[in-house]
Amino acid sequence: MSNHNNNLSSRPSEARAGTQETGLGASTASRNLLGPGSSLRAAREDSAGEAELELARYSENARKLEDAHAYSPDQEHDACGVGLVAAIDGKPRRDVVLHAIEALKCVWHRGAVDADGKTGDGAGLHIQVPQDFFADEVKATGHELEGGRIGIGMIFLPRTDYTAQETCRTIVEAEILRFGYYIYGWRQVPVDISV
Repeated sequence: MSNHNNNLSSRPSEARAGTQETGLGASTASRNLLGPGSSLRAAREDSAGEAELELARYSENARKLEDAHAYSPDQEHDACGVGLVAAIDGKPRRDVVLHAIEALKCVWHRGAVDADGKTGDGAGLHIQVPQDFFADEVKATGHELEGGRIGIGMIFLPRTDYTAQETCRTIVEAEILRFGYYIYGWRQVPVDISV
């Protein structure tokens, strides 16, 4: 997991910052000799260079995904609406989620009501994974946490075909394990059908 994340999150500027061999010290000294205007120009050049590297990395990743048949630019399209509700202090609070639910209700054709007039069409909220809550859930199953952050996945399985359910679970588990993650188990999400 950490190798994969490090490759995705490493930025060219971070790689250069700790390395004298790239000449960062020399270019900084040169900028100081040339005055503040040259520092601004050099900063713009650095920014443009970083943007080019970022674009090249994006293009390479897109090509890899296309080669694996996991992405096609022909399938890109705009969303009909996106809302953002956030706590600018970064502290998780229930009222932020409640406000997001209210925002979602305002987009009737997405999250609140589907064509049948009764159900949603699958749109929802993207929230931070509550680590403490899921740590308790893992412990309740008799497992000890392996360390690191807990990741979760919402998997929609066939409702009535139990053979198909088991086939889907096997595929999902095989892929998770293939990427080097550990599976603590499956959890049936509580549902209130009276709503």
